[in-house]
Amino acid sequence: MHLMNAPLVNDKISSPTGYAATVSKSDLSPEQIVVELYLTVLSRYPTQHELSATVPVYSAPVSSRRSATEDVLWALINTAEFVLND
Repeated sequence: MHLMNAPLVNDKISSPTGYAATVSKSDLSPEQIVVELYLTVLSRYPTQHELSATVPVYSAPVSSRRSATEDVLWALINTAEFVLND
């Protein structure tokens, strides 16, 4: 619950000098950004199913490139795969 509601985590994700801001300003395509996020957060490539679920976030009418990147990053940080260490 702490990660989902933590202002500190939110501040880091939405920082203008943070990783999400940096990668969203790059020339990478949305698919490449998602791959980078998965590699950074989960140390693995996304599956085709995961790509097809996350890449469309970038084309949502209410999303900017940066907000979409922050949303995907936030979602990955809150996955059981990231939170739980086997």
